[in-house]
Amino acid sequence: MVHRVDHPVACRPTQRPSETFPASDQSRSGRPIRPVPATRLRPMTTHRPSTDPFDLSGRVAVVTGAARDIGRSAAVALAAAGADVAGLDIVAEVSPRMDFAPAEPADLDKTGRAARAHGRKWLPLQADIRDIASLRAAAERVVAEWGGIDVVLANAGIQGQHGTKR
Repeated sequence: MVHRVDHPVACRPTQRPSETFPASDQSRSGRPIRPVPATRLRPMTTHRPSTDPFDLSGRVAVVTGAARDIGRSAAVALAAAGADVAGLDIVAEVSPRMDFAPAEPADLDKTGRAARAHGRKWLPLQADIRDIASLRAAAERVVAEWGGIDVVLANAGIQGQHGTKR
């Protein structure tokens, strides 16, 4: 059964648990959709209402592949917008086929310094996204330290650039 929430924020602090979220009566496939009771949705971390759509004050963000490049830029941008950021990266060799050096712990530390420069909290996490137990442990650590997760930017990934032999 597919449930749809018609609001970008899953649970506003002003809503009472007895309320349900509005939903259309049909999904794109034409099957009926029931509203999701608010009691089944977990509230996000602390949220201060803002008129700025880019204000992430009081939010917690997790960025995978945060040690370098796009992941670093995203983590720093989220911190600049007011979010506390947990940066997750494997910081180790992923594949012997790669023709570039893997990220190192110093790279993740550099991302952390840039995020903290915006006055936000930083939590470095070393984990392999291919290992679900490792991801669960990382998520549990973020929840234990900061009370929840509001934003996940799944950036981690690799691409081999070796040609095929003919």
